[in-house]
Amino acid sequence: MTAALGTDTRSLRLIATIEGQPLYHKLGFETVEKLACVTGIVKTIGQPTGVRDARSQDLAQVIALESASFGSDRSALIKWLDKNTRMAVIVRNDRVTGFAARRRFGHGHVIGPVVAQNTDDGMSLVAYLAEGLEGQLLRVDVPEASGLQRGLSEMGLEVEYLAPIMQRGPITSTSDRLAFVSQALI
Repeated sequence: MTAALGTDTRSLRLIATIEGQPLYHKLGFETVEKLACVTGIVKTIGQPTGVRDARSQDLAQVIALESASFGSDRSALIKWLDKNTRMAVIVRNDRVTGFAARRRFGHGHVIGPVVAQNTDDGMSLVAYLAEGLEGQLLRVDVPEASGLQRGLSEMGLEVEYLAPIMQRGPITSTSDRLAFVSQALI
């Protein structure tokens, strides 16, 4: 595997462990930011306005948002999420401007990805999908600089640990990604 990565010229992004970080540095990866694994038992939250469940006609716009925020085609992922998760969207002027997905994960749930134009919209999506989960375990994997940690803390979630986000080569993406699908599938 090391030899294959050493000669591969594709741009790549991953979440590393602290122990694995030196190996990835040797393979040309640089740390670009940190991921915060935010977990906890959901407290009672208010229902946000302006968010609704995603509909089939939203799918093409959700794919476009996810692909732009990640920096490559994510249509297969979004189609899988559409069939296997609960997805929510924010629509303004007949255009999807943000979305998020929630699914079962271990003994609780995980929300991600969260793609939105700003932190307030991102928290609205998270709160909408967290409704009904009061007293249950929830996890959200967020870039440390996403701005979501404060709102997640108000919901009863706290940073469990930080992990390096590493990248090799240029990746053109937007700053709208406020949470990852998971650490294994950023």
